[in-house]
Amino acid sequence: MKNELIVFAVFFALSLPVFCSSADDKLFEKLDKNSDGSVSMEEFMRSDIVVVTREDGKQELQHKDFVKEGKAAALSEMQKRKFWEQADHNRDGRVDRKEWSRASPEGFVLWRF
Repeated sequence: MKNELIVFAVFFALSLPVFCSSADDKLFEKLDKNSDGSVSMEEFMRSDIVVVTREDGKQELQHKDFVKEGKAAALSEMQKRKFWEQADHNRDGRVDRKEWSRASPEGFVLWRF
């Protein structure tokens, strides 16, 4: 029984990033208009990104087309730039999938502005 719990715990821990990243992948694909594998600053700044405040008070970055529950508010240009500075680690003006997933390991939960 103990071994089965350990196996389950390891499986769950290894699977968690896959389950958490599917919404982020969907958002990345929506923002990557030219499908080149990265999001340019121009693509990001022109996007319909909103901050969704969930019932538990956490805020998440989403595309307006994906909002299903919670209160949504459009990001200001200043908020978009602040997020961009945090996401573009190598400062090349593009955010690839690695940088995108590194921006927040638990999904795009925003810091308070």
